[in-house]
Amino acid sequence: MKRKIFLIAMACAVLTLSGCKSSDYKKASELMNSGSYEEAIPIFEELGDYKDSADMINVCKYGQAAALYDGKQFDNAKIIFEELGDYQDSADRVTACKYGKAAALYDDKQFDSAQAVFEELGDYKDSADKVKECKYGAAVSLYDSGDFKTAYAKFKLLEDYEDSEKYAENAMWEILYEYYPYVEDVNDSIVHSETIQDYSVEFSIRSTQERDGLEIKIILTSSNTVQTTGMNIYAKKDNAIAAAICIMTFGSNDVTMLGNTSFKPSKYNKNDNFEWEISGNYSSKNNNTSLVKNVFDSSFASIMDYLEKEFDNNGLGFTLADIGFTNY
Repeated sequence: MKRKIFLIAMACAVLTLSGCKSSDYKKASELMNSGSYEEAIPIFEELGDYKDSADMINVCKYGQAAALYDGKQFDNAKIIFEELGDYQDSADRVTACKYGKAAALYDDKQFDSAQAVFEELGDYKDSADKVKECKYGAAVSLYDSGDFKTAYAKFKLLEDYEDSEKYAENAMWEILYEYYPYVEDVNDSIVHSETIQDYSVEFSIRSTQERDGLEIKIILTSSNTVQTTGMNIYAKKDNAIAAAICIMTFGSNDVTMLGNTSFKPSKYNKNDNFEWEISGNYSSKNNNTSLVKNVFDSSFASIMDYLEKEFDNNGLGFTLADIGFTNY
């Protein structure tokens, strides 16, 4: 009799347990179907090997990861897809999460971080093109923030991508305007001085007042003839080179102005003199026009050497050819 009662009790317990599991399975399934994956997972785990509970855990995790992906929570989605291993297309979804994260970083203007992820993705989708977009975006951002030196370097690496060449040119001139700002008094812009033949030579470099180029001024002073001579060379932003010369001679009792003379140096080879096309009145009691021209030739070569060294020493990344002196 006791044995019969025991068996009946055991049967009831089994039926009760089975009924509980059935109820829990149903509840977990309803949660899963409503998208409440996080709540459904622990119930399926508790059910152990009841029916297909183990399989349902993966279904829930996949659904949870997919929902996180759709909500642009790419890092969290990626973690779950990685845990799922080779379940369905989880491995592919891991890569998709990386791409989504990179795209989100790009949209948030975090170009360097986005670039790093796109580079890691290699030939996935259009990642290679996105790398260039990131580099361009970073360069534009630097330009807009006023970091023209770094922006210039980045645009030069991009070469002909989009309008990188124009951006690089504009950045270069902004750097030059910063290094050689416009000042009203030319004496405040003197950067170098030396002696050439019988002349004391001073060089001044400043931006033009209109910020459309640089004015390079060469001032010669001769102690023997008390003569002061000046030449202005303009490196224009549109790559045009222009020059103007004004020679004045100071005598003991008089002042003679030799003329406002313009010239066009037709070649800029580093070791050659100018080919002068001269107009104006060259009457001088000392007849030293040729000497002055020779000194100007030497002075021009000297200021070009000075600028080359300045550009190099300051790591500016551009050359005399970039600002219009095409044979340098």
